[in-house]
Amino acid sequence: MDILNNAHAAERILNLACQSIFILLLGWLFTRILKHKAPTMRSGVILLTIAASMVLPFLNFTSLSKEIISYQTELPITVWAYANPADNPQNAAYLYGEYLENDGQNPALLTQKSRIKSLFSPSHVIRFLNGFGLAWGIGFLALLAHFLYGIASLRSFKKELLEIPDQRVNFILENAKKSFPKPIRTQVFLSKKILSPLATGIFRPLIVLPFELYKRLSDAEIKGILLHELSHIYHKDQITGILQRLVTALNWWNPFAHTLSADYSRAREEISDNHVLLENNAKEYAECLINLAEKTSLFSRLPVITGMASTHIPLKERIKNILSKERIMETKLKKSTLSVIVLAAVVTIGIIAGHRITFASPDQEIRPEPIVLPENEVMSEDKVAEPVISPQEQEKEKTKKVEKPPKLIKSVDPEYPDEARKKGLEDAVVVEATTDKQGNVVKVDVLRGKYDILNQAAIDAVKQWKYEPMVLEGGESIGITFTVTCRFKLDEKSKKDIIKLPQDKKPILLKEVEPIYPEEARKAGQAGEVTIEAIIDEEGNVTDVKVIEGEFDILNKAAVDAVKQWKYEPYKIDGVAKKVKFTVEVRFKLR
Repeated sequence: MDILNNAHAAERILNLACQSIFILLLGWLFTRILKHKAPTMRSGVILLTIAASMVLPFLNFTSLSKEIISYQTELPITVWAYANPADNPQNAAYLYGEYLENDGQNPALLTQKSRIKSLFSPSHVIRFLNGFGLAWGIGFLALLAHFLYGIASLRSFKKELLEIPDQRVNFILENAKKSFPKPIRTQVFLSKKILSPLATGIFRPLIVLPFELYKRLSDAEIKGILLHELSHIYHKDQITGILQRLVTALNWWNPFAHTLSADYSRAREEISDNHVLLENNAKEYAECLINLAEKTSLFSRLPVITGMASTHIPLKERIKNILSKERIMETKLKKSTLSVIVLAAVVTIGIIAGHRITFASPDQEIRPEPIVLPENEVMSEDKVAEPVISPQEQEKEKTKKVEKPPKLIKSVDPEYPDEARKKGLEDAVVVEATTDKQGNVVKVDVLRGKYDILNQAAIDAVKQWKYEPMVLEGGESIGITFTVTCRFKLDEKSKKDIIKLPQDKKPILLKEVEPIYPEEARKAGQAGEVTIEAIIDEEGNVTDVKVIEGEFDILNKAAVDAVKQWKYEPYKIDGVAKKVKFTVEVRFKLR
């Protein structure tokens, strides 16, 4: 199938786009509401919005999407619409709404409609969504490649760093570290390639000062710069910055993603400024920023870094905020506030991800309406509409039943359930499997199997198998139906765990269910004794039964059904309960 005509992919893309827009829009609205609140609160809200946006693709394109969906909205677009109209013009005509009406005597005909109407047909909608998804993916990969190239370029940047020639900066750095509640491991270096101070690195963060600027900085200015950069390192802004850039790249087409990214960078800078203001005079720090603005461009082209040179806050506005007496000086989000934000984020993403937009179900019966023929037009036999056939029926007709399946490409061994192993259950489960055109197993039915628990284990395994696609002589791939056998056999060690009791020795019977004498056997005068071999587990439950001797099948079955319900006292050896095997006799006696 052409990728642009894949209705299933179009549905996933539509859901992901709508969910991304909605969750980023909510984050943007909350940021606007909290505009005059503490930057820590704004930073927390945006960070959780970014994290939620990263989770959405996994929820949409994995099996988890089926588990969390609680309600859905159905669009008036059928998934049949991706079929090529040239292959089945009658189906396509109906799906595009291109039938007219007549007196009810003539069958449906394909008629020409205006191009404007066909522009909004389901087929065009699905093509547009898949085209948008393709452009979305290409744009993300391009931005991701650029981002990874930026990270790789940091290696060469770090190799050219210069050590501080004196101890003045290191002394100021050690004093600045004492302002933070937890120890921070970092060093200060010089670089000739940058124009403004920055912090870089994830596992071994570094603070880098411009080489030319370093000689002209006073001790107070160095202290303010180091406090600011230490704050970024303390709050792990390098790590959250990577997440921020990934979300922006993933949602490159969404303006809310870029706005939130700028707001998050701004909030991080305000928090770092607060750390400086707790130690330095606000006026001195403002003068420091002005001096830096005069000496540098306050801009760095290196990626994956944080620093004082924020382009998201105009210098004039930043100075005004620093000198404001109403400035909120919080540097850490309260646990209670964080808990509320996290809870709200979990509930929100649950609601958003739990809603699914779907196209109309193809299972609905489609009946083309009769059409009105234009005047003086005679209907020819070759224009008679064929019956509308659902894609499921068409696919079923293309499925061929074969005795021997094709080459198995991928197989998953059935998982032997612990419960079945403990009960000593063994069986050969025969299932009928159906594959699609690509060789993926899409349907599994049990043809023969004694135990439900083993049957389900066989189904779960076979569903994950993949076969080599079956291709006809004309080059068309078709689905196939065949049978396979999954064997569940205990190893010798498990069998040795079952102790066989002598003929004259049996566990104590606690609960006995009388066998039901089949009326058919009674009327036929069938009677006798059925000898059964039974196995009980450590709790005394009958886990397996087998007929050793019995003349009539109908009586054998009645005996087995009864013994399966019996309950014994656990058989113990040296005080330890054991699995045991023994024989019992069930008698059917005519009265």
